Amino acid sequence: MDEFAVLQTAYDRTTASVAALTSEDLHRPTPCAEWDVRALLAHVVAGTDGLVAVLRGEEPDWGKDSLGDDPLAVLRQARDEALAAWSEPGAVATPSTQLPGMRVVDFAMADAVAHSWDLAAALGRPFDLPEAHAQLVFDRWEDVADTGRQYGVFGPRVEVPDDAPVLDRLLGLFGRDPGFVAAGAAPVGAGVGDNSGDASTSRG
Repeated sequence: MDEFAVLQTAYDRTTASVAALTSEDLHRPTPCAEWDVRALLAHVVAGTDGLVAVLRGEEPDWGKDSLGDDPLAVLRQARDEALAAWSEPGAVATPSTQLPGMRVVDFAMADAVAHSWDLAAALGRPFDLPEAHAQLVFDRWEDVADTGRQYGVFGPRVEVPDDAPVLDRLLGLFGRDPGFVAAGAAPVGAGVGDNSGDASTSRG
């Protein structure tokens, strides 16, 4: 279990969801109230690219919209470039300049996991994340998420029972309601993937 595996799993979950999108799906609401699915995907690409820029000491463009007419191709390119960057020696150890004690990869994991769940929830599809992956991200953010909130990294915490699956507790920590139900869909957050073996607006 390592950070690269978390990123790869989350990116792959997002890519799989996008591969099944219809044009109508792009206008669905998401758990991020200000974004529909298309806006969420544009943010995902900007965030994925932006965190790679931060990793490389470059200026990120958090607000860019490069989604175009082929979201899957754009997302795959962002995924592939991000995984190449995060696989470079020493990349996961690069410290964050925003939160002392945190690394840029901690922001990348939070962003990737949270938005992958956002997309699945918006589409009413199951979200399969290994418990160990969710635990790793939760452990990194549990003690500093409230500080991150001061910088707009996450929304207000959503209270989740202490005995809830770690994925649900992670979602609550990141300001998500695990019970979010997309219009006409079944809830996907509560307990999904907590024992399956496979989470956020975040900037490093």
